[in-house]
Amino acid sequence: VEYTGAGAPTVHVALVGSLGRRGSRDVIASLSADSTVTAAADRMQPVVAAFERATGEALSQLVAGVPAPPSTRP
Repeated sequence: VEYTGAGAPTVHVALVGSLGRRGSRDVIASLSADSTVTAAADRMQPVVAAFERATGEALSQLVAGVPAPPSTRP
């Protein structure tokens, strides 16, 4: 959370992940995502809501970056 003076704080969420094969532990992809949301007010509930929104946005970015599985059709 970033407080830059008077007013509502800004929430930053950054996520980093690796997608790998379970058996061999080979890394298939490395992903990162981040989101910044300004809280509606400088109170706990709006700051929590900003964290939830920023986290949801970052998770959506991670999901969008996951490569499609290879086709198993002959």
